[in-house]
Amino acid sequence: MAKLISLYNHPTDAAAFEKHLQDTHLDVARKIPRLSSLEISRGAVMTAEGPGPYHLVLILNFDSMEDLHAGLNTPEGSAAAADAAALGTGGVTVLVFDSEQV
Repeated sequence: MAKLISLYNHPTDAAAFEKHLQDTHLDVARKIPRLSSLEISRGAVMTAEGPGPYHLVLILNFDSMEDLHAGLNTPEGSAAAADAAALGTGGVTVLVFDSEQV
């Protein structure tokens, strides 16, 4: 399984972030071809030391790295990336990796 994880820092306006996430971004992300599932964090995002710098974690799951790249290299993938940048007013870190259950 391949994953794209977006770590959204605390936004400049939390209410506007949540509204944009629910009203726009999740719908845009769900349209990415070959996306197998989408997850978001709920509540505080913590580290081992306590509260983290992140407001929200969004995880896009794909069956393979090939599917991830193919999905992102579409108009829908480009739209999701552009909207992620608009959503991430406090900054966003994106991680992409292949994973396996052990």
